Amino acid sequence: GTGPFGYYRLGANAGLNSPAFYQALSPEISTDNVATLTLLDFKASRDLMTLAGGPLGLSVGAEYRKETLDAPAPRYTDTGDIVGWPYYVYSGEQKVTSVFAEARAPLTTKLEIDGAVRVDKVKNSETSVTPKLGIKWRPWSQLVLRGTYAEGFRAPNEVEQGAGNTNAAALDLVGSGFLTVVRTIGNPDLKPEKSR
Repeated sequence: GTGPFGYYRLGANAGLNSPAFYQALSPEISTDNVATLTLLDFKASRDLMTLAGGPLGLSVGAEYRKETLDAPAPRYTDTGDIVGWPYYVYSGEQKVTSVFAEARAPLTTKLEIDGAVRVDKVKNSETSVTPKLGIKWRPWSQLVLRGTYAEGFRAPNEVEQGAGNTNAAALDLVGSGFLTVVRTIGNPDLKPEKSR
């Protein structure tokens, strides 16, 4: 056949094709992703008073976290000239501010209560309050019973939530002889995951 590189040689003469032909046929592709994490945190703890089972302990803290990700599309994949190479495209940041407190109260030598609360504020998402309550009871020295109730929280990450983000992959369906391109886009209205 003929084309921009002259004649294309097939079969036994394929070795006579120019390096530029093979570079155009199967170019090297790459992408440079840059991620950053900035984290500031503060923690303090002290005993407040003495209870029947020991000191009442209190811990408090705060945290600020900023994550950025810049992930441009690999060359040729964003125009559809190359398919079958999974990638994601994203540029943005996520900011999270948290405060928390925990108290440990040994009410007696046999009964201890541990309570905690955490408040997370994620930029462009709702504020979440997650509590935890734990009880430890030792009816006698050979037996300890524990129970805990806790709630969890996970905010959507920057890729899941960004409106301009794209995750793409091409799937070769077995026996079908063609590629199916799967594309997902971030949702800015995505709510946090919560658990109990």
